[in-house]
Amino acid sequence: MKRSTFAQRLAETIAWCAPRAGIGDPRRSLRDPQLQPQLLARDRAQTVAWLVSRRDRRVRGEPIPPSTRPASGRLLVYFPDANLSCGAAELETDGFFDADNVPPWDTWISVHDRAHGCPSYGSMLVCWVPPALVELVDRGIDVNPEQCIVWIDALELDLDALWRAEVD
Repeated sequence: MKRSTFAQRLAETIAWCAPRAGIGDPRRSLRDPQLQPQLLARDRAQTVAWLVSRRDRRVRGEPIPPSTRPASGRLLVYFPDANLSCGAAELETDGFFDADNVPPWDTWISVHDRAHGCPSYGSMLVCWVPPALVELVDRGIDVNPEQCIVWIDALELDLDALWRAEVD
């Protein structure tokens, strides 16, 4: 698979998610059945790369925002290795997060391992949250006891390096 920059993936994610995000149906509005990842894929990077490739094919022809940095909306990080699957975030967000605290797959941008500046949780999945859903997601973060879902700006990461990063 060709490599792309994080910034390009973010722009494609915004183009795909912005018109689909619905506060009225946070459980389904960003979980397109045709993009649903395989449950038992070999590894996380492969799963995200598969999803991004399928989304890229479907987003072609849609307008891509001129700016690669989100003027609105926020970047979210999910740490799958820290997940306790308590379900509190799912209830608080009307299903934006699932029972395992996983954000909707349409919002996924990239996955990074500890070598990319991640805390000791192992890998992190970076997602984009549309502006209409930021407040709802914030409530889910607040009730998540293990802190496996956080806003990216709450972490001590080299965000400039992330913007320039090439991802599989």
